[in-house]
Amino acid sequence: MAVAAIPPERQEKNGKFGHTGGAVLIDSMHALCAAHCFMVANAATDKPYYKLYAGDFDLSMGDAEQLHDIAMIRFNEPADLSNPSIKTIKMVEDTDSFAGNDACWITGWRRACNQKEQLRLTHPDGVNIPVTTNQVCQQRWRRAGIVGWLHTIMAIHICVDGEAGEKSACQKNNKFVPTGITSRGSPDCEKQPSVYIRVSKYLDWARSEIAKL
Repeated sequence: MAVAAIPPERQEKNGKFGHTGGAVLIDSMHALCAAHCFMVANAATDKPYYKLYAGDFDLSMGDAEQLHDIAMIRFNEPADLSNPSIKTIKMVEDTDSFAGNDACWITGWRRACNQKEQLRLTHPDGVNIPVTTNQVCQQRWRRAGIVGWLHTIMAIHICVDGEAGEKSACQKNNKFVPTGITSRGSPDCEKQPSVYIRVSKYLDWARSEIAKL
């Protein structure tokens, strides 16, 4: 499954790189991630302070509303696609809501909800999760009061129940396709669905960014 080899980004802080989020590799030179991973970055000066680790499976070493919470990462050097632990995943046209698809997974270095505690995982994990319709997602978020009313669910979103990962993928025609990049969610992972940016809504944008290379 391609999503099992998705790399995390790390941001340098005090001489050490700390995990800031996950990314999905779409070709040897590009990956997609949530834009909030670069919320405090300066595009002109901060590039040396970000690294993308492909095939890194051990992190033990050391949410505000955003409309278009998605970013394109362009590499200085191509990813090593000869490494069996590093796979790309193909973006698809926006033709499926994936609601009710029982072959959808979230993956990444997520915070696992364990009753009232949250455990920081040091290895990537994957969880099979149900995808809800955007209408149901909006209804459940509005039950949260003012916070839910401020967070409008739009066509560019896809919502899943359960724990929050860093990206989601669903099986379609016997292949996994990227469906979402995490944007926000409920701290306890249960009361409201987790909200992801719907990757298929940005296919044309991704193509235009890749063409700039």
